[in-house]
Amino acid sequence: MEKDALLYETGTSKSIREFVEGIKQNASQFNYCVRHVHDLREEYQNKGIDLDEDFEMVQIVVCSFNYKGLQKNIRRCAVLLAPKQITVFKEKDKTVVNYLPFHKSFIQQTLPGDEDFAENQSKACQRIIQLIEAAI
Repeated sequence: MEKDALLYETGTSKSIREFVEGIKQNASQFNYCVRHVHDLREEYQNKGIDLDEDFEMVQIVVCSFNYKGLQKNIRRCAVLLAPKQITVFKEKDKTVVNYLPFHKSFIQQTLPGDEDFAENQSKACQRIIQLIEAAI
């Protein structure tokens, strides 16, 4: 990831399936679980969208089920749900992993005055990056 980039991107020689299994196996070590794995090829085809022969992409949704945080401020839900998606696709002979972490400043702008949440959520996003790195 470039220093000022918002999008985290990395790659692996593992297949998409192997990477997904790595996320599933390591998620609990980072206080997450895998909520859903969406096969986007299958979803797009089910909608009648024509795809390139080699199109392969999944979306992994991880979750920490932090209900206590929602009890403090229900508006946190908009931030809690959005940044937990990891996108994985094939590009040539490489599996590419993308993740868009929310930075503290973004959360502060989204929910002004909720400083503890901004600090904790930005750290939670960094744990997802650590989870990705453990799975690659």
